[in-house]
Amino acid sequence: MDEGLLIPLDGLIEQYAPNIQKMFEERPDIKKSITATDGHIYCLPNVSAPITYVTSFWYNGDWLKNMNITEEQLPDTLDGYYKLMKRFQTEDPNGNGIADEQPMRFASTGEAADVNVYILPAFGIANARFYAEDGEIKFGMLHPNWVEFVKYVNKLYDEKKSTTTGIPWRPPPGWPRAIPT
Repeated sequence: MDEGLLIPLDGLIEQYAPNIQKMFEERPDIKKSITATDGHIYCLPNVSAPITYVTSFWYNGDWLKNMNITEEQLPDTLDGYYKLMKRFQTEDPNGNGIADEQPMRFASTGEAADVNVYILPAFGIANARFYAEDGEIKFGMLHPNWVEFVKYVNKLYDEKKSTTTGIPWRPPPGWPRAIPT
């Protein structure tokens, strides 16, 4: 740190990151755990909240305009989402004359690459791994709706609504390759 390769983030957090500052106030243990011995913060943690966070889908606004789809018409069910992805796949929303659109993509790394984060809550499952419910620790893949979730994701993947270049869904290590249908 004395070499000047890292700069302290303390002042930048106070000035530009009110949510991080609020987290530090609410969770001083986190701030303490990332504060270096010289009293400064040089990196930010990845903090898992004890609650399930909400994620959202992003749609290509140009595609929606080209297909005359308004915000009110965006789906609020899995069936509606499937139908919209099918339209994106078959109706050439980018207008290049070829139905070559990839209607559903995920980031290539990190949590955003995991389809579980986006679709799993629609099946009433807070997390594919472990989560707390009613004071008990539960394993997401044992939830009664897990098989229905896997069937839905397989349907998206099999019909090429998601892309292999964006990592649509990677089964956890040891997940059986034979999925009941």
